[in-house]
Amino acid sequence: MSANISHPAVPVRAEQPSCVDNETLRVPLAVIYSVIFVLGLVGNLLALWVFFCVHCKKNSVRVFLINLAFADLLLVVCIPFRVHYHSVGNKWTLDPRLCKAVGHLFYMNMYISITLLGLISIDRYMKIYGSTKMRRRLQSTTWSTVLCAFIWTTAFALLLPFVISNKISDPNT
Repeated sequence: MSANISHPAVPVRAEQPSCVDNETLRVPLAVIYSVIFVLGLVGNLLALWVFFCVHCKKNSVRVFLINLAFADLLLVVCIPFRVHYHSVGNKWTLDPRLCKAVGHLFYMNMYISITLLGLISIDRYMKIYGSTKMRRRLQSTTWSTVLCAFIWTTAFALLLPFVISNKISDPNT
C-alpha cells in the first residue's frame, strides 16, 4: 500500500528573519573591537620596538616578522572605523571612499600576512633542508627585504585602482 501524501505549499515570506540580531550585537562588537584595537596597537608597537631597539641577530625571518608587525598595525588602524560603524547603529556615516579604503586595507592586510607567514615557513624549510650555499645566502637579509618590498608594492598597486575608482557602492546595504 503506498501512501500519496501531499503537503500544502508553504508560503515563502519575502523577508526571512535573521538568526543574528544586529542591534543586540552592536555594543558588544564595539567593545570587543576596542579591546582588540588596544591590545593590537600595544602588542605590535612593542614588537617593533623589540625588533628595532633591542640588539638581536639580523636575519631574513626578522625582516619578515617586522613586515608582519607593520601589516598587523595596518589592520589595527582599520579597527577604529569598525568601532565607529557599530557605535552609530551599524551605519557608515563617514565618506564612502573611506569605507572602501578601509575595507580594502583590511583585506590587503590579510593577504600580506598570509604571504609573509608562508615566506617564513619556506625560509625555515630552506634553512633546515637547503644546501650549505643556500643557507649562507638565506642568512643575508637582502633577499627577504626585496621580497617584502615586492609584496607591499604589489599589494598597494592592486589596491589603488579600487580606491580611486569612481564607482562607490552604498556601504549600508
